[in-house]
Amino acid sequence: DRDASLGEEGRSNMSKRPQAGIGLRLNSKLCVQEIVQGGPAAAAGVIQVGDTVLTVGGQDVNGYTATQCIPLISGDEGSYCELNIRKAESNVVMPVRICRGSKPQAGVGCLLQRNEAGELVVQAVNPGGGAMMGGVQPTDILERVNGVNMLGKTVRDAVPMMAGEEGSQVKMTVLRGGVRARVELTLTRALLASPAEAHASHAQSQKVAADKAAAVRKAAEEKAAADKKVADKAVADKAVADKAVADKKAAGDKAAAEKKAAEAKATKPVEEPPAKKKAQAPVEEKAAPKAEAPKELTDDEKRAVKRAEIQRRVDEAKLKQAAEDVAAAAPAAAPEAAPVKAEGAPEAEASKKKKNKKKK
Repeated sequence: DRDASLGEEGRSNMSKRPQAGIGLRLNSKLCVQEIVQGGPAAAAGVIQVGDTVLTVGGQDVNGYTATQCIPLISGDEGSYCELNIRKAESNVVMPVRICRGSKPQAGVGCLLQRNEAGELVVQAVNPGGGAMMGGVQPTDILERVNGVNMLGKTVRDAVPMMAGEEGSQVKMTVLRGGVRARVELTLTRALLASPAEAHASHAQSQKVAADKAAAVRKAAEEKAAADKKVADKAVADKAVADKAVADKKAAGDKAAAEKKAAEAKATKPVEEPPAKKKAQAPVEEKAAPKAEAPKELTDDEKRAVKRAEIQRRVDEAKLKQAAEDVAAAAPAAAPEAAPVKAEGAPEAEASKKKKNKKKK
């Protein structure tokens, strides 16, 4: 089929010099359907599945079929095929220059794009490729390749400089981060995996990273739960301790109040009776009612009660002595006079009876 599409001129050229392609398979809409592993396009690392071919060698291929594009893409081995492609992800039109050759070429596996300042910026790195293994990161700015300044260079200028034999090395200098730190890297060229393998490897890497992140998140959640449990226990323990302190203080305040009341009752002064002119009968000493023993009195309260009892006995003794002294000092009492019968009482009674008789 390929020979038929090339025509007589194409077959005559092939007979003179070996013809080669770039290792692409296009569908009817000229979208990249497959990138042949180890081919020039895979080694360049710029074209991805889903990208659309717009021009080949400066010729607009809008409306062409994939078969009609073959003679344009194919050419002498070692020559370059210049394409304009539209990126599937960003819809950006990008020029690409790929060396034709049947010999598998190796590359570093990084996708470049030129910014407005004329700098080549790394857009993505191929999983497992030399760029990723060597430490290239997205957003790195390509400053030098094997000592050649890349400022102002295009992507198709840079691709052949990074492509080469498998196992060979390429030295790159990149500017990284907002401070544009200069980083020196040595990358090893390797055969780039097919898009399917690259996507599978990338998916596996993402799965491993996701599993690791999930494990870290789970550990963090478990630690947070354990910390919360410890904190809750500490709060509960503190509440119990505070309640115990409050109960102890309340008990102390109650004991102090009871002690104060007992002391006030024990130290209340006893009023002495006023002195009488007449002798008083000796005061009969009555046995003081036995006070009920306080329940569970403290040592201080017991001492206070004992002092009150002693004071009460002393006061009673003083009162008794005072009564005896008053009785001894008073004069003897005079004998009682006989009752005197009132005179004239019989006459008054007789007159009263006489008047009552007359009335009858």
